Amino acid sequence: MNAIANQSILQSRTPHKGLKILLIVVLVLGIFFRFVNLDRKVYWYDEAFTLLRVSGYTEQELYQQEYDGRIIGVEDLQSYQHLNPDKTLGDTVESLATEAPNHVPLYFVAARVWLQVFGDSVGAIRSLSAVLSVLALPCLYWLCCELFQSPFVGWMAMALFAISPFQVLYAQEARPYSLLAAAIFLSGAALLRSLRLNTRSSWAMYAASLIFGIYSHLLFLFVAIGHGLYIVVLERFRLTRRVIAYGLASTIGAVAFIPWLLVVSANAKTFKRIVSWASDGNNLLFSLIRSLGSLSRTFLDLNVDSQVPSGLLIPASFIILVLLLFMSYSLYFVFRHTPEKVWLFIFTLIGITALFTFLQDAIQGGARLTIPRYLFTCYVGIQLPAAYLLATRLISVPKQTWQQQGWQWVAIAIFSCGVLSCTVSSQAQFWWHKGFKEFPPMVSAINQSNNPLLIADRRRAYMLSLSYLLDPEVKLQLVTVPSIAPVPSGFSDVFLCNPSDKLLEQFKQSQKYAIEPVSTLGKFKEKLWYLEEKQVSSS
Repeated sequence: MNAIANQSILQSRTPHKGLKILLIVVLVLGIFFRFVNLDRKVYWYDEAFTLLRVSGYTEQELYQQEYDGRIIGVEDLQSYQHLNPDKTLGDTVESLATEAPNHVPLYFVAARVWLQVFGDSVGAIRSLSAVLSVLALPCLYWLCCELFQSPFVGWMAMALFAISPFQVLYAQEARPYSLLAAAIFLSGAALLRSLRLNTRSSWAMYAASLIFGIYSHLLFLFVAIGHGLYIVVLERFRLTRRVIAYGLASTIGAVAFIPWLLVVSANAKTFKRIVSWASDGNNLLFSLIRSLGSLSRTFLDLNVDSQVPSGLLIPASFIILVLLLFMSYSLYFVFRHTPEKVWLFIFTLIGITALFTFLQDAIQGGARLTIPRYLFTCYVGIQLPAAYLLATRLISVPKQTWQQQGWQWVAIAIFSCGVLSCTVSSQAQFWWHKGFKEFPPMVSAINQSNNPLLIADRRRAYMLSLSYLLDPEVKLQLVTVPSIAPVPSGFSDVFLCNPSDKLLEQFKQSQKYAIEPVSTLGKFKEKLWYLEEKQVSSS
């Protein structure tokens, strides 16, 4: 079946009533899962840093004021997670500029305004991401109408995006990924509209969408590069009016981004230090295989990781392989059955991010390929060919044939995988993207003590994240190695929490204290240590 025939069928035929009801139900469920139990999952350190920045504080303030060996309460640490009337929107932007220039400010500015209206609880700040993810749905619909000229493909794409377990996870994350998804869809639709109309107003809208995208997330730069490659190839590398119009629009976007480029340049060392953490990583082939396996989480995610029990390894691998074959076939189907302007858009959207990430790992070394959020654009883009494949097969295949029934079951299976995944993850406190699997046994051991003291020196936001699970009665002593304050008496249990090697070694060599790991933590026992003062024998 050729591209023109496919397009004609998609435009002339309408889905039957049962299919329409299924898509609406899936959409409603997807929106529901974005808001259910928003405050249930652990608030991990990336999110804790989000609230630190949004509140206008800096890491330096936190460390200088709290890591001085004083005994403080959980509420003292939590004060850095709440809006302070003395901190302004300017403090939020300055905190990002000086300590996290790898994050552009649009989401954080929007989050501050949001929290001023709805409060600064965990549920409140995560609800912003959930709302942004819902707002991305009509942008996706518009993109599909421009790309495929088919409202039905738009509905199918919205349903797949809505119930995608990967998208639901990041829609509940206090990070700018939902904003990035909306920017990807909006800019793509604006670009295709500009190419179709080729008017000043349409290109002006596209330029505005570029500015919106670039200030949403730095990963959008890969999307913008993909747009440029897409137009240049479509125009056969000729300097046409559309290429010139695109050049002007992208120049406007680039000029608008200069202020933040100057921020990055002024804080280049900080930027390099922050992004270098992923440079120590796995074998490149292993990273590539793992990244392909993780891509299946677009449709099914039951929290399976590299430590899956051997009994589940074979069925899990089989399911992942089936989903990868489905995604591969959808890409092939789009390539074979759509015009170049359709499949090229999808391939550049997915391929540019994947290529740059692969080259970065290959040249610099690292594990970026194994970190799904670095490939967020790929997870978003792969749903477009899947939506087109399902929509086309469900409408173009003659009714009441085994082929159509087969594709109906495929669609039901894909949606069921999403519903099952979201149902399970919505009830879980921890999921693969959060890490911190040691938290449950640690928190249990600490909170069961009558009057515990927690000593820690780990910076970043480890203790900020842990503080959300600790009882209010728990006391903290945050220290800086090597100037460690004396350990006070009067506590039922004294713990060393995830100590650095230097702090642990200092206590091991101490003549005054004896330490031993908390055995009830099992494989995480070295994350928490008992600390006891040695008994001095009388001669």
